Amino acid sequence: MDMRREIFGIDRRNGFSLVELLIVLAVIAALIAVVTPIGINAMRKSQAVSVAKDLMTLSKAFAGKIYLDGELPQTINELGRNVSKNPKYGIAWTAGEEREYVIFSNAKVDVQSLRAIITSATSSPFPDLANLEYLSGGLPSDSDELTVYYPFSLGSSGAVESGKLTSLGSTFQEIIPKMIDLIDTFQLTGRVLSTWKDTRYTDLGLNPDEWSLPVNKINYSPRVFSNSSTDNIIIVTPATGYDFRVTYTDGGTSRDNNWWIFYSAEHKKWYHRDYTREVDITKLEIIEEKKS
Repeated sequence: MDMRREIFGIDRRNGFSLVELLIVLAVIAALIAVVTPIGINAMRKSQAVSVAKDLMTLSKAFAGKIYLDGELPQTINELGRNVSKNPKYGIAWTAGEEREYVIFSNAKVDVQSLRAIITSATSSPFPDLANLEYLSGGLPSDSDELTVYYPFSLGSSGAVESGKLTSLGSTFQEIIPKMIDLIDTFQLTGRVLSTWKDTRYTDLGLNPDEWSLPVNKINYSPRVFSNSSTDNIIIVTPATGYDFRVTYTDGGTSRDNNWWIFYSAEHKKWYHRDYTREVDITKLEIIEEKKS
């Protein structure tokens, strides 16, 4: 009889071998690897939903106060009980008759998750917070680590209307002329845009967070045409579920959602797929994708 079993009462047949323990640990590690990202994403979404509710509640309360009283509120506490206690939100507006409003916050939230709920929310401080008027009692604009900005305006009936979706505007007609100015100026420097996603935007002075999702069904992506090219371009593609109807300068048309439509800073023209197909960009249409 084994002496250890006799002295300590250990029966090896009732234990686990090293191989068995390693298998169990491997299974546990695999489960953690699968569950952890799901848990993190769920937390991000939960935080985003909470902040989105706060932004919508504050903007509607603010709008209702103006519509019913005919004047701006004096303090943020007029929008809800104890809003100024440990404030996470501030409200400001531009001067003049046609005011634009912005709610800003230092809430810890993933901005991309928030933008999936409120598309006009952004991490870019626009308009310039330094030149605005502020609602008393809210978060001051010089607070450290401001993370979220929600611009909005008021309709004639007092309804909240989302502000600009990006710092360049909300529509193709608003965004493209300004983005072209930026890329044309960059082209004159003799540099080429980085191939890294975020840097492509920051090289033009744009915030990548604003362009991470389609803006009114269109994706915008500045980049260099190819690794061997010096031509900086702006690529536009339709959002999932949509196609472009393209009209060429020779009068021909095409329907596409797979190939680039791009502006060339080198040639100052719009093209489809390559440099042989010049596009009349004024006739670009976005339509629902064909169902196969």
